[in-house]
Amino acid sequence: MYYYNVAPSRPFSEALAYDFDRLLPVGCKVEIPLGNSACYGYVIEKLDEKPEAFKTKTITRVADERVYFHPENLVFYKWVSDYYHYPLGETLSHITPSYKSKKPRKITETVVTDIEIQGPLFDFTDEQKSAFSRLTDPENREKFRGRNLLHGVTGSGKTEVYIEVIKETIREGKDVIVIVPEISLTPQLVKRISAHFRGEVSILHSGITPGQRYTNWMNLASGKSRLVIGARSAIFSPLKNLGLIIVDEEHDQSFKQDDRLRYNARDLALVLGKIFSARVILSSATPSTETYYNCTRHKYDYASISKRVLGLCLPSSVIVDMKKTSLAGRNVSEELASRIDDKLKKSEQVIIYINRRGYASTVICRDCGYNFKCPRCSITLTEHREQGLLLCHYCGHQRKLPDYCNVCHSDNLYSAGLGTERVYDDIQSLFTGARLLRMDSDSVKGRNELAQCLDLINRKEVDIIVGTQILGKGHDFPGVTLVGIINADHSLQLPDFRASERTFQQIMQVSGRA
Repeated sequence: MYYYNVAPSRPFSEALAYDFDRLLPVGCKVEIPLGNSACYGYVIEKLDEKPEAFKTKTITRVADERVYFHPENLVFYKWVSDYYHYPLGETLSHITPSYKSKKPRKITETVVTDIEIQGPLFDFTDEQKSAFSRLTDPENREKFRGRNLLHGVTGSGKTEVYIEVIKETIREGKDVIVIVPEISLTPQLVKRISAHFRGEVSILHSGITPGQRYTNWMNLASGKSRLVIGARSAIFSPLKNLGLIIVDEEHDQSFKQDDRLRYNARDLALVLGKIFSARVILSSATPSTETYYNCTRHKYDYASISKRVLGLCLPSSVIVDMKKTSLAGRNVSEELASRIDDKLKKSEQVIIYINRRGYASTVICRDCGYNFKCPRCSITLTEHREQGLLLCHYCGHQRKLPDYCNVCHSDNLYSAGLGTERVYDDIQSLFTGARLLRMDSDSVKGRNELAQCLDLINRKEVDIIVGTQILGKGHDFPGVTLVGIINADHSLQLPDFRASERTFQQIMQVSGRA
């Protein structure tokens, strides 16, 4: 008889001891009796001897004999469980794939990730060469414990630099994790990186099917794949010989998971890098304040790229004071309208950015001043005129658009503030012959629709794109030569200590699309 510590997928602070009649590997999934019920768990340790203080129960069955993770990964998972105060068994259940099928899932017998000799070669600028040298310098790695910031302006070729670092790491026989803040950025990054490698390049994010996630996870755990690209959850990939972690757009708040197991994938990348003695590259055009500060304190090495590739210049910026300027429409200045018209005549594309979806910020009664609020959150409800609803963007509460005031019963209501719907209507009325596209989380549902929208833009079948921050996250729009930011200072008023920092980041990122 063999004895094991098993972490159950229930809120237990410690692992529980069980017995079984044969040898099991650490990291396999089992079904165990727990009280009067049963649950799944993961074998995390083989015990040297039988526990004397109590009688052990027997593992009901082995749910999956494949190893989901290795002892090296378990060190990291235990750290996460302890630091974020989340039971280890539930942590493992949260981060590992679940796949239920009557037929066993076949794991591909592919060649491990390797360098593609015929892959495209980059003609680096002097700054890119310098950044690459800093990121791969052994002395810098020793001095800064492998922690690096790659700070490059938008369009400076940061991706090309870290693709070369990935190549170096794969040549050394090490594994690589690349994480991005949004699922929407994964396909284009996979396409760019995959061109340089043969074999398995695994993808991990919530947009793939459970079966795909299981297959990709097991390819990583078995060593068939040595390179994974994904959203924040890819930081938990079960790679055994990790040598490099890249966090693209490291400043982005989407790296934070805010339900169940709450974690920050950017911070975990640094922890994981320390455990595996791996190099960590944080990449951004607008680094977070704390990351930049750590560079000034010489905790991270700093590699900078200040110029765009191909001799392209950065866009110039003009600030328009809406209190002093003449208006072409309700929310569009004459200057912006004139510049849009000029770009349309040249068959060039325009982005109009406003970081607020819906039609209006709220609906207010002119007679008594009442504004409609969420009964759960006590924040104002946003008007979505297309849907005929008032929506709470926090909890999802909704109600039909009101015909009268809840307090004084007056029908003298008006829409205050503006969002993408309202700006879209304004632009459409000003430029009747232009082809418009709205991109926000209301109009773009899922990865496929987003891919279709990006395809329309890249084929130049759209003249003006009106959207939210979905437009400002790493997309490459070669045809866009003008960006108009509506109410650029609005987000400065948000009750958030990072309001000014995030406003700067959003403006810089979306401006960089030009």
